[in-house]
Amino acid sequence: MVWGLTIRSGSFGSHRPMSSSPGYKERLVAHFDQLPPEEKAKYGNRSALYTLFVSLKFHEEPGKRLLPDLPEIDLPADHEWPTAYQTERQYSALNSLFMNEGPYSVDQPMKDIIERLEPGVHHFRPLRITGPNDEPYSGTYYTFIPGQYIHSFCPEQSSEKSWERTSDGRFSSRCLADPKCFAGLAFSKAIFGKAHLWCETRKFHGIDMYFSDQLIGEIKRAGLKVRRLVRLKEV
Repeated sequence: MVWGLTIRSGSFGSHRPMSSSPGYKERLVAHFDQLPPEEKAKYGNRSALYTLFVSLKFHEEPGKRLLPDLPEIDLPADHEWPTAYQTERQYSALNSLFMNEGPYSVDQPMKDIIERLEPGVHHFRPLRITGPNDEPYSGTYYTFIPGQYIHSFCPEQSSEKSWERTSDGRFSSRCLADPKCFAGLAFSKAIFGKAHLWCETRKFHGIDMYFSDQLIGEIKRAGLKVRRLVRLKEV
């Protein structure tokens, strides 16, 4: 069985707290201002394009060029990782996997499970999370970047009501919050194989992250809190 998580859109909450990273954008702009001219030219000599490029690194497949005026996506450099986020309101607890202003984040128990099942595949950096009064949330947190992209979506075995073709020839989910709709989206076991956590390539859009049955079982046994996942079709 395959499970999907949609977290980048919709309401705010413990899975997607309204938050900001004080000083982070300023740090990126200061770095850009110190680049030599030939490096600035890669971003159209605009710091805004550079900061946009950095934000894409946390959600897009490495090696892809999304805009003609920007380089290929790569992993963030050391100075490009955020080090702290502050939520705009105080939550009693955050989910074990959540999304800040941009990047995904996980707590220590979630990181431990992911790394135990897929050691060395995914990317983590320590992160400080505080409330509006700068009071730290209990626990240890990390910025998280999924480390594998797979194109396992099978349109020919999916319900026609569950997907559509986009104008550029890609595939997109038509599902909003209907479990029956999501259950009509098929993904090939022969392609995703032994993967436990992955993102689909840009050829399919509509679900942010995918989980194996084994990973979901580990999350449940540990009692970790995640946003409700949707059951997808495995073929």
